[in-house]
Amino acid sequence: MFSKAMLALVLGALALSAALPQRPAAPLPVEELANMPREQAVALLKDLLRGPLQQVVVPAMSSPATRGLIDDQIVAQLERLRVVMKEGSEALGVPVLDPLHVHHVEAHTHQSLIDFDGSLDDFVIQGLSDFIIDNIKFSTILLTFNFGFTMPKVSVTGKYDLDSILGNLLPIYGEGPFKVDIGDVVVSGKAKLALKNIVNIYVKSLTLDFSVGEYHSDIDGMLGGGDLSDLLNEVINDLVPEIIDANADLFADVLAEQIVVIANTILGEMTLQDLLDLIAGGSS
Repeated sequence: MFSKAMLALVLGALALSAALPQRPAAPLPVEELANMPREQAVALLKDLLRGPLQQVVVPAMSSPATRGLIDDQIVAQLERLRVVMKEGSEALGVPVLDPLHVHHVEAHTHQSLIDFDGSLDDFVIQGLSDFIIDNIKFSTILLTFNFGFTMPKVSVTGKYDLDSILGNLLPIYGEGPFKVDIGDVVVSGKAKLALKNIVNIYVKSLTLDFSVGEYHSDIDGMLGGGDLSDLLNEVINDLVPEIIDANADLFADVLAEQIVVIANTILGEMTLQDLLDLIAGGSS
């Protein structure tokens, strides 16, 4: 069982890590978790994971009667995009995007609160083309674009290889297959457009809101597999929605910044009329 001395050591290490993050504490022997009562082990893991993960720097269908011509044209473009995502387009040089296959991807970060090296292989995302258009409203007078989408379900599968330490204390490692299901992802926002040089259009600002209704993951092989892997899966399934909700504004701001950069690169030297012609081109 988990001794009082061990508990004191863990709590002391946490306090030291918070006060002096530049001085790493000794990693927690994960084998000790196997000897604890399950509820106590889950509670301890949540406390150890919550702080580092929260501080990592990285985020109603409108009726045809209420939509204008441009809004309908945008919807038509999105429906064409849906088909291209499912079938690909040889003419456009676009491969099938749903399911989206990624052969290999790596991620590395070394911060005071997380030291992380990981990779994903045979990474597959399904469900991206099943988006529901909740709201589309484009104003040529105000130069604003309001939108809302819902993703009913997105599934991610693949193989992972992970070696990390959270909070200078808790080692998280493992390799094997994984599956993540995310449901009822709602994204809405408002883009403000503007003119530069009185002619060319660009995205001046973008605000985003998003929420995740459901999350479930099944990650094999963590902490050596077996009961410890099951324990960490339970903790992750409880903790991830909490972390997403607590940091939704941060994630949304980071994502919005990246979208603005990409959008303005695509717009280039387009005029407003060029943009409207592009939108109209997908409605026929």
